[in-house]
Formats: sequence, C-alpha cells, structure tokens
Amino acid sequence: MKISKKTYNLIRIIGCILLLALMTAFLVYINVTDGGNMDISASPNGKYKDIDYFENFTLKSFSQDEFSNVNFEEYDVIIVNIWEPYCKSCLKEMPVLDELSSELKDKGLLVVEVQGNAYVYPEDVELGYDLIDDIGVSLPMLLADERFSKEILPILKDAFPGTFVLNKKGEILDFTAGSKSKEAWREYFESFIK
Repeated sequence: MKISKKTYNLIRIIGCILLLALMTAFLVYINVTDGGNMDISASPNGKYKDIDYFENFTLKSFSQDEFSNVNFEEYDVIIVNIWEPYCKSCLKEMPVLDELSSELKDKGLLVVEVQGNAYVYPEDVELGYDLIDDIGVSLPMLLADERFSKEILPILKDAFPGTFVLNKKGEILDFTAGSKSKEAWREYFESFIK
C-alpha cells in the first residue's frame, strides 16, 4: 500500500502533536508529584532526604566568622542561595533576596548566601567579596568548603543560582535552580511559611 506524501506529512504532524502532548503531561506529573509546594511541617523532600549536609555543617563567612546549622535554630524556614561571581542573574537577584529576608524575618525566614565556587576557585573569593561590597546586601555571606563542594555543588549541575529550602533541623524541603522575580520568590518562600 502506497501512502501519498500529503497523508505521510499529516501522519507526521499528528505524531508530533501526540508526542508533545505526552511530554507535557509527563512534565506536569513530575511537577505535581515532586516539586509542588509543601507545608513546613511536611517531611523533607524525598528526593533529597538522604542529603544531610545542612544538618551538621560549619562554613566561614567573608569576615572569617563561623556559621553553622546552630544558626538555624531560631528560624522556621532557611533559604540557602548558592551563587558564583560570574553569574549575572545571581548578583542581580541578591538585593531582592536581601529585601525579602528583611520583610519575612518576623515570619521565621532566614536567607543565607554561599559562594559556591569558593573552594574550587579560591582566586574568585576576593572578586566575590568586592562584588558583594558593591551590591551592599546584609545577608550572611558564606564560602563553600571542600565538603560543600563535594556534597552540594553536584546537585546544582552548574546551574547557578541554586536555592535550597530547609527547616530548622537543616533538612532539605526543596531545591530550585535559576533566578526569579521578587514576587515569584515571595510566593515561593511564603509557601513554606506556616
């Protein structure tokens, strides 16, 4: 049986539409089952439940002060935003995260920044410090160490910025890659606040 070129093209178009519909349905399914909003009282995100880095860690700040999971105790929701100096969107959103941290602090939110490439590229630490000084944010600014680089950076897959949402125990509730607008961040953060 010979199929005309017109029929063949129609079959191809229908096949492409069905494939696109199937892919869209799959992505919606993944978003609903894996990345939906969670109440802070919910258990940690199953995808990251075996990663216990933030439950027991200590990192140095730009001023060489120590910052650890003990600093989480008075907060309900901790946002750990990971950036690097060559990421323009990372630097652009820092003032937004700083503003939201101030606005939502009374609701139990803490935002912490980690220069993710600090251990791998120590020569970038001074550049990071200068950029943060120019931007003028008041968020805790931490430097990744070897353990952070081995356990946390692979999750980002070089997609800076990367943002973790934690509870006060340091358990990971969610992870998102990329930057967002102020309103999108506000909505995202508030979805974890009681």
